[in-house]
Amino acid sequence: MERPKLELVSKGEGTTPKAILATVGVGSGAAGEVPSVLKTLKKTLLGEDYVCISLVVSAESARLEKYLRADLRSEDYFVFLTQNPDDLEECFKTSSEALYEISSRGYPPSSTAVDATSGTAAMRIGAVMAGVVLGVSRYRLIVGPREQGLVRTETAQFKYFDPSFFLAEEDLRLAYELVRANRFGAALTVLERRRKQRDSPAERRARWLRDVAMFYLKWDYFDHAGARALLEAALPLKGSSEPFDDLAPTEANQEQLRVLAASPPRSVLAADLLANAERRALESRFDDAVGRLYRCMELVAEEELARKGLDRYSLSSWGNAAKGTGVESVGDGSPAGLVRMLSALEGVGSPIGLLASDKEFRAALDRRNESILAHGNSPMSKDDYVKMGNFVRRCAQLVWSDFSELVPRSHFRWQRTRAVVGR
Repeated sequence: MERPKLELVSKGEGTTPKAILATVGVGSGAAGEVPSVLKTLKKTLLGEDYVCISLVVSAESARLEKYLRADLRSEDYFVFLTQNPDDLEECFKTSSEALYEISSRGYPPSSTAVDATSGTAAMRIGAVMAGVVLGVSRYRLIVGPREQGLVRTETAQFKYFDPSFFLAEEDLRLAYELVRANRFGAALTVLERRRKQRDSPAERRARWLRDVAMFYLKWDYFDHAGARALLEAALPLKGSSEPFDDLAPTEANQEQLRVLAASPPRSVLAADLLANAERRALESRFDDAVGRLYRCMELVAEEELARKGLDRYSLSSWGNAAKGTGVESVGDGSPAGLVRMLSALEGVGSPIGLLASDKEFRAALDRRNESILAHGNSPMSKDDYVKMGNFVRRCAQLVWSDFSELVPRSHFRWQRTRAVVGR
C-alpha cells in the first residue's frame, strides 16, 4: 500500500503532527486496572488520527500496550522495549531509535510529536531529550483539573508546546562555541534563527554575540578598518556583565588592530598574517595557511630589500643586485617575485638571501608552486605548512627582533590557549 502523504492537519490550536512517539508506564491505581493517564492517552491517540505511532514501554508496562493498540487505526505501529526504565541513558537511546525508525518510515522530526506524560521519570526525560536532539518540533503535556494530584480523566486534555523558546537560548551557547572555533559566519547564521522566541535579556546577549562574531569575521578577512569601526561603535569592552564577555578582544588585540587599521609597518602586517595562518592550520585548511605564509615571507623580503635601499616595485634601482635574478626582463611597476627578491638579497650579502639557494626551502617553495595555490592541482599538507612556517618564523625574527612579541597580539584570545600546529 502506498504510504500516506505527509501533512500537518489543523486541530484547533496550531497544527497536529502525523506521527507520534509516546512513553508508556504502569501508572497508579488498583491492581488490574488501566491507569487513568493511559485512558487519556488512548483517547487522544484515537482522536488525533495519527498515521504512525511508536510506543516506548518497559517490561512491566508492556502488558498495557495491548490496551493502547486496540481500536487504533494507524497503518504504521511499532513498539520499542527499554530494559531498564530507570536508566536515563538507556531510555534516551531507546527513544532515539524509535524516532529514527519513525523517520525511516517517511515521517521526519518536523512532522512528529513526542508524548512523555506516562512512564518513569527516566523514560519521560529520555524521550524529550531524544526529541530535542533529533529535531522533533512538537511535544505534548497533559493538562486539566486535578484530583489528589492526578488530572481527572474525563476532563484531561493534551496540549502541544514548541521547544523553540528554550532552543533559542541554546543557540546562544552554540554561537559562542562557533566563535571560539573561528566559525564566525556559522555563528551569525545560528543567531539569526529563532529570534522571535527570545525574550529581551536573551536578545541583548544575542546582539552582543552578533557584534563579536562580525568583529572577528572582519578581522579574520583582513578588513581591519571595518573591525576597528565595529569595535569602537558596538562592543562593550570593560565592565560588561555579559556571560560571553570572555570573547571580547584583549587590550593587546585592540592596540594591534588600531595599528593595522591605520598605516601598519610590514612587521605588524606579517605578524597578523602569521597569526591568521595559524588559525587556518588549526582548522586543517593548509592551502589557506600556506598562502598566508607565502605573503608573509614576501613582506619579510620586501623589508630587507628596503633596508638595502632596494624597491620591489622599482627594479631599475637594483643595480648589481639584479645580476642573475632575471629582473632585467621585467620593467618598473611589475613587482619582483619572491625568488627574485631572495636572489637579490643573496647578492648583497643578506642572510635572508641564503634561502634562495637553500635546498629545503626551494623544495617547500616548489611544493607550493605545484599546488592549487599556483600552477598545479595538489593540495598542501600539514607537513608543507610546518616546513614553510619554520622558514618564515626564522626569517621574520632575523629581520624584526620583536616579531615573536607581535604575533600574539593578533591571536584571538582563545587562540592562545590552543596548541598551534607546527610550533
